Parts: sequence; structure tokens; C-alpha cells
Amino acid sequence: MLPEGWKEERLGDLCEKISDGIHTTPNYDENSDVFFVNGNNIQTDGLNFFENTKKVSQRDYEKYKKDIGSNTILMSINGTIGNTCLYNNERVVLGKSACYLNIKKSIDLIFILHSLRSSHLQNYFLSELTGTTIRNLSLKTIKSSNILLPPLPEQKKIAAILSTWDRAIEGTEELLANSQQQKKALMQQLLTGKKRLPGFTGEWETLPFKKTAQLTKGSQLNRLDCVSDGTFPVINGGITPSGYTNEANRPAGTITISEGGNSCGYVDYQKEKFWCGGHCYSVEQPKIFIEFLYQTLKFSQPTIMRLRVGSGLPNIQKKSLESLLIHHPIDTNEQKAIAAVLSSADEEITALESDLLRLRQEKKALMQQLLTGKRRVTVD
Repeated sequence: MLPEGWKEERLGDLCEKISDGIHTTPNYDENSDVFFVNGNNIQTDGLNFFENTKKVSQRDYEKYKKDIGSNTILMSINGTIGNTCLYNNERVVLGKSACYLNIKKSIDLIFILHSLRSSHLQNYFLSELTGTTIRNLSLKTIKSSNILLPPLPEQKKIAAILSTWDRAIEGTEELLANSQQQKKALMQQLLTGKKRLPGFTGEWETLPFKKTAQLTKGSQLNRLDCVSDGTFPVINGGITPSGYTNEANRPAGTITISEGGNSCGYVDYQKEKFWCGGHCYSVEQPKIFIEFLYQTLKFSQPTIMRLRVGSGLPNIQKKSLESLLIHHPIDTNEQKAIAAVLSSADEEITALESDLLRLRQEKKALMQQLLTGKRRVTVD
């Protein structure tokens, strides 16, 4: 049953026009200021242009430009599905993996934008995809999508509330990006000895990894030994646990390095007991302060990942990893001081990541309530 005053409308009836970009290749001109936009350019915060984004000649811009303006929403429909953003008067030519929706003036543009981002519509789009190798969302599906539509004043109020959450999320994303960049700069300075902490003037040395710790490969678990409600995570070749078990074979406070798979070379620090799987190395018997060694290995993660060999299931050989050079201060107290500074930065990043996750979850729940009328807003 629809909330009082609400209607269920086809998206196509709420738009002046829904169409996609050109299905041909335009003439490119690297000196042009006109970008060729496809689905991967459409991001939540607007159109994003990358180093490999092509530029279209002025002549083809005049030939292929679409009738888009201040009431236009752009959406990715091929390969990348369902990303949406507002068109902001950029000089662009749309490709076939981008579509545009010109919303009627009688409908609140931002309300429709939030509706398109709702889990209900996103799931519907995914259920209606065609194609096998590259998935495609048809214009017919988009036009026939149903949207619950309240009266215009309520549309505006709902849009304003959800936009407030968006600003909070964007602000937290910016803080997180800044903190991550600051941590990266700190690592570059402190882990190379370019910047010394007050009170330390001792020498540094460079040793192969095998002289600073022992690398041990884990043991593969049978799938039957993994349980959904297990106590200990199973750390294997990925970034996140591959499962859980009720046994642990490594203590808390252990560094792990992914040995095989697409994420091989990923460095992590396990704060709790865990099971070290067959596609994972654990770092044992460290001869330098463990948290300093973790920060150094994390800083070297891009280098470690370049050690991978093989194509089907890439892996990192133990000998290659043992040859990695570890630069460190000889004074253990300086190692501890550096680790403390970088660990503090990690804690700040973790707190911001937690805030961001909470905000996104709360907004998702709020969208479910507001965009269905389960929770009504008061209109002034």
C-alpha cells in the first residue's frame, strides 16, 4: 500500500528524455578541452577524468554533443553499472556506456538522483542486465523502472536530508584521504632516515630480510574445518579472512604477507590469534622491533608485490622475499619511537574508516525508510 499522497511512476514518465551516448568512435584531439566520457568516468562526486581519458575534436563535439544541462543525471550502463552523478556543464561527448536522464522540471532532480542510488533500484538494474562478457543495462529497463514519488515539497525535503548525509560522508572521505596521505609522507621521512625524531642520532643499517626475521609458510585448512562462527580468522592469500576456524596456529602480534593469489604481497599485522593458511607467510623471531618491522614492510608493499611470479595463480617465492632489503636504526628505542608515531597515524585512519562505514550504513538505512515512505518527513 502506497503512503498517502505518493504515486508509483515509471522513470521514463519523469524524464524529458532518456538516451545514451554515441555508438561510434569520434576523432580524437589531445589538445582539445572536450573529454570522451564513458561509464568509468561517472563517479558519485561527479565526472572524473583520468590520464587515459580521450579528448574529442571540436568538430566532433559539435557533431555528437547531446542536449544535456542543469536537469541532467548521468549514469553508467555498460561494464560499470549504475554509477550516477549530476552533469555540471562539462564539455563532453558521451560514449555508449554512458546514458543521460533529463529530469522534468516538475520533479526534484536530487530526489531522483537519490532514488537511482537506492538499493532497490540498483538491485533491479543488476537483475535486468544483458550480455555475458560485458554486462549491459538497457535503456528500456531504465525507462520502465518504477519509482515511488511523493508530492514535490516532500521530494525536496527528503532530498535535502539525504544530501546532508552526503556532505557528512564527503567530509569524512576527505579527512580520511588527508590522513592517509600524511601517513604516507611520514613513512617516507621516518622509515628512510631522512627525518630523525628528537633525541636520536645513532646509525642505521641495511640488511636482507632473512637476517632480520624468519619467514614461515602456513598450513592449508580443509574447507570442512572452516566454520562461519569460528573464533579465529583464517588468513590466506587475500586481503580479508578466507574463513574462520576454532583453532589457531599463530599468536597475536604476528606480521603476515600474502604468498599467493591476486593479492600476493599484501602485508598485514594480526592483533589476535589466527590460522595462517597455505598461501600466507608469517614473520617470526624478529630481531628488530616487530611493529617497526611491520611499518617497514608495509612501506615496502609495492616493492614486495612486484616480486610476484606466475600468471594463472601468481605467487611470491620465499627466496625473493628473503632478499628484500630492510633499512632500520640500530637503536631499538628509535625503532620503537618511529613505530609509535606511525601506529598513532594508523589509529587515526582506522577511526575515520569506522566513521565512514557507520555514516554509509546509516544513510543506506535512512534511504530505505525515506524513499519508500515508511518514515515520513514534516514539510514546512
